[in-house]
Amino acid sequence: MDDISIEQTVTGRRQLKLIIIRNLLTAIGIFFIMTSTVMIFLLPLGPLFLYLAYCVNNANKTQYDYIIVNDEFEVARIMNFNKRKVVFKGNFNDLELVAKNNKELVNRYRLKKVRIYNFLSPDMTKRQIALVFKSGLNYACVLTVLDDRLIKAIKMRANYLVDVKE
Repeated sequence: MDDISIEQTVTGRRQLKLIIIRNLLTAIGIFFIMTSTVMIFLLPLGPLFLYLAYCVNNANKTQYDYIIVNDEFEVARIMNFNKRKVVFKGNFNDLELVAKNNKELVNRYRLKKVRIYNFLSPDMTKRQIALVFKSGLNYACVLTVLDDRLIKAIKMRANYLVDVKE
């Protein structure tokens, strides 16, 4: 079999909880700046909370790298465009199913012990794909947004598992 090396980068969804935390920190920072006119000792807290809001906002900028090298599938999260962390590694030998992300798929694995990794993107031009890996008694369902190059590469490695129609 030929060697394969393919990489795709997609922008991740912004997490609602981090947006709420950022807005709350900004409001608290503005409140402390406004109340520091009356109580001067509160002045350092305003810029501190605004800086924390800035840090939370930067942490919410994520991208995902999908990397296929031979039989290995790896997903890395890139935070704030500079910090890279591998969040999932799988082998195509452990791949049990490749299908569209829909309710039928969720119902099929509902009673099994499944760990779901959600790496979906707000970019809906690409297809949402679910990759189910089995390791012992545990299952890992990776929800991704893949383009045609990566789907073809997966078909080359696990053709009998791919259930993705145009």
